[in-house]
Amino acid sequence: MLYSTLVTFWAFLSQVLDPDGCCRRAVTRVQTLCSALKLRLPDEDTGVYCTARRRLPIRLLLRVFYFTAVRVAAPPATGRRVVVLDGTCVRMPDSPANAAAYSYSPNQKRGCGFPLLPLLGLFDLRSGAWLAMVKSKPWVHDARQAWRMLKHLRAGDILLADRAYCSYAFIGACKAKGVDVVMRLHQAAKSISASAAALAPATG
Repeated sequence: MLYSTLVTFWAFLSQVLDPDGCCRRAVTRVQTLCSALKLRLPDEDTGVYCTARRRLPIRLLLRVFYFTAVRVAAPPATGRRVVVLDGTCVRMPDSPANAAAYSYSPNQKRGCGFPLLPLLGLFDLRSGAWLAMVKSKPWVHDARQAWRMLKHLRAGDILLADRAYCSYAFIGACKAKGVDVVMRLHQAAKSISASAAALAPATG
């Protein structure tokens, strides 16, 4: 078969890395390869390629992801590894199944837009590589999912995150693993400090 798993994977990878990102350019690269190998050229229609791309085994993609992440995220020769924790959303196809499983943007009119899949990602600041990812549920705060990222942190890491993850418990768990944390103080910290001061026994 022309679009074997290997050919389809490399065509897909070239499409992802291409600033244009269209399927036609990926098909053109496959045509160029076939021409160089004196093989039958695939049709210019992108439908066959798109069908083959949908058949790519998810296990293959995950193996490639973890293989790459382990190597690009190796600690630098000098200094410490800095990793970034942050959340995002991915737009899903507007199918009935996705609409039932995922929520829509609160700013979107009912019946419009696309379902959103919440994700929490861990990135290597030096290389920009995506090291790990966990799926979330609609309306679940990222701070609750951050605990699932602890297993991906190493002793000596520096974790960079925004104030949404700033809690004593999470910071303590990071420190217990030998991970230093750089975060802005949570906006509620002042009220926490004031409450603690009010509850403290009077002295003098």
